[in-house]
Amino acid sequence: MEDQVSGNELTSITFTIMGNKFTLRCAKKQENDLKKSIEQVQNISADILRKTPNLSITQAAILTAIESQNRLQSYLGASTPFQREAKSLIRIIKKNLNDSRD
Repeated sequence: MEDQVSGNELTSITFTIMGNKFTLRCAKKQENDLKKSIEQVQNISADILRKTPNLSITQAAILTAIESQNRLQSYLGASTPFQREAKSLIRIIKKNLNDSRD
């Protein structure tokens, strides 16, 4: 299903997670990102339920949310080689500036 709202093309994505069917609407340009997010949540929830099949759906959903947030925080908290190099250069520049003041 596609739609037009305020000049933005919308699309609907239907999917199932933990036996529950959902349909979400998003901007057409966001469709691929949303599909990737859905797939990631499906994989995390399936893995949790496979490892601990006696969990209730609610428990599995909570653990899926926690695991997703943990992965996001790990990603956001990780520094890239570029960031490490930039921080190193900043420390060197600060040291040189402090040394030149003395």
